[in-house]
Amino acid sequence: MNKDELEKLWNDIEEVIYSFTKKHAEPLLNRLKYKVNQMKSIINDPYLFNKLNDILINAEKASGKVNDKEHWKYFVEQDWYTFTSGIKINE
Repeated sequence: MNKDELEKLWNDIEEVIYSFTKKHAEPLLNRLKYKVNQMKSIINDPYLFNKLNDILINAEKASGKVNDKEHWKYFVEQDWYTFTSGIKINE
């Protein structure tokens, strides 16, 4: 995984978080889930792969108009930090 792919992945996650409705986030989230499942062999670390799935779960919870958006966004950011700290980035 290189920096551009990582940045694109984060941008897609943010797009889910800041979707106006959960219905709008649904196709974005489905695309992300597919992309993440395709990355399983690249990541090759069950802990980091689970962190990435946790990010998607919490991004979905943060999507749309929810009262606790910042709460879920915090968990996304924490898991993202853990994921990016552990993933090997190719130059």
